[in-house]
Amino acid sequence: MQSHTRHRHLLIGLALAGLIGVAPPTAGAGELVPFGDLDLAAPAGRAVLESRLHTAAAAVCGLAEARRYAERQAAKRCTAATLDWALDKTRPSVTLARERAQSARESSLVSSGVSVRK
Repeated sequence: MQSHTRHRHLLIGLALAGLIGVAPPTAGAGELVPFGDLDLAAPAGRAVLESRLHTAAAAVCGLAEARRYAERQAAKRCTAATLDWALDKTRPSVTLARERAQSARESSLVSSGVSVRK
C-alpha cells in the first residue's frame, strides 16, 4: 500500500485556467503537487495537502506577479477556482485514506480480542 500511495500527485496547469474563464497563467505553467507522503486520514495531513495545493494554485495563476488591481483580482479568482478544482480531484484519495484508517482501527479492535458484553 505504501509504495502505491508514495507516487500520488496532482498536476495543476494551463487547461484549468482556460476552463474556469480567467486569464491564463504563463505558457507552460504547471505545478506538480505530491501528496503520497502525507497521511490523508489525519487532519494534519489534509491541512498540509491543502496548503500545497493553494501554493501551487497561486503559482499557476500568477498571484505573486499580479501588480494591478484587476490582475490581482483575476489571479485571486483563478487561485480560488483552481484550489476548489484540486481539492475536488484529491477528495477520492482523502476518502480512501480515511476509510482505510477506520478499517484498520476496527481490525485492531477485533484482533486484540476486545469483547463487549451486557
